[in-house]
Amino acid sequence: MTFTESKAIKCDRFLYLSICVYLAKIDRALDFRSSCIEHIVYLSNNYLMSFFSK
Repeated sequence: MTFTESKAIKCDRFLYLSICVYLAKIDRALDFRSSCIEHIVYLSNNYLMSFFSK
């Protein structure tokens, strides 16, 4: 893994957390943790798929 790739992964993690916080603000009725984890898993899967399909 190159330095740029590891930086990108850190950025992605930050982005996931930002999205989670954003979603929690939009819909406080959602169970924050479970919805957050679901979104991270979904985004991670998409990221991995795009990474391996190159």
